[in-house]
Amino acid sequence: MDSRLRLVLVVFAFVLCAQTANPTPSPSPAATPSSSPSAAPTGAYPVDAGPFAVVSEASFESIVAAGKTIQFSTYLLNPSSTLEQALVSAAAAGASVEVSLPSDSFVQSLGDVYQEDMQSAQNIANAGGTVMWDAGNQSPNAQPLHAKLAIVDGTAYLDGRNWDSTDVIVSDTGVADLLAIGNAIALNPTDSPTLDTVKQDALSLETTYISSTSGSTIDYMTESFGAGNVANALIARAQAGLTVHAIVLKSDVSTSEKTTLTQMQQAGIDVELNPGSGSEKLAIIGTTAWFGSSNSTAGVPYQIDWGAVFSDPNVIATLQSNFDATLTTCTPYSSSVSS
Repeated sequence: MDSRLRLVLVVFAFVLCAQTANPTPSPSPAATPSSSPSAAPTGAYPVDAGPFAVVSEASFESIVAAGKTIQFSTYLLNPSSTLEQALVSAAAAGASVEVSLPSDSFVQSLGDVYQEDMQSAQNIANAGGTVMWDAGNQSPNAQPLHAKLAIVDGTAYLDGRNWDSTDVIVSDTGVADLLAIGNAIALNPTDSPTLDTVKQDALSLETTYISSTSGSTIDYMTESFGAGNVANALIARAQAGLTVHAIVLKSDVSTSEKTTLTQMQQAGIDVELNPGSGSEKLAIIGTTAWFGSSNSTAGVPYQIDWGAVFSDPNVIATLQSNFDATLTTCTPYSSSVSS
């Protein structure tokens, strides 16, 4: 065969192989809309897909008592509680126990909270544990932690209240979440791609979730509440025709809060008052939910707190059950009702 013809054939074969090995790229997965019926438009907000498990308070306390390496944070720790006893027992048994609490100078103005936290801290320290007081000096201003978080032997636990017996507690083994949770407990909060550990970030996520998630009903609940982006988002969705149920803690209703609650009621929102001592902080739309420890208030935006959007069916079902049970105890809001 002529050498020039052979060279042409070789070049042709090389070009043909290159085209076969590098076909025209298909659209990226990010460009494909989500098929979830309750999901927001692609890119609107991150959803933490887990894996998660719902854990009872009793089970969590048993895990703490048997733990070897424990990091824990809360806003209030009662020295007579079985959880405090679990932390003390673990420390006494030689476990590494690190507990973070809001600054003693900050909570001193809150009366009994100060005394309870101080007594629990002393009990844990006497048993061999370490207590860190958040002086509230994380940038950019002084706002002590409010997050209820824990890591026990490599598994994280998220709680929305103060580890009470009826709380919804979620276990989390996501690597990025574990890093963010560990940093928050160590008083150096950093958000993960799907979990916020600073209050303003958590509430921004909640606002986006409420504003952009498809669905016909929003079940919303918090403790302290006030004017702001979350309230505005709820009002806007109600005015757009969605059914909105909102539960707020009756004992936290103030004069300024009544103004916002009245505006919500006038927009068609079913506003209910929870007579209990506390409640979860959540918003449920369809098969997803925002859940966290951040109250929907404008104050202390840089407080260490947490919030995330969940899609795990067991987490959603548990949150919905908690909301429904709380709703049965509520009374309709009236601007004339005193706190």
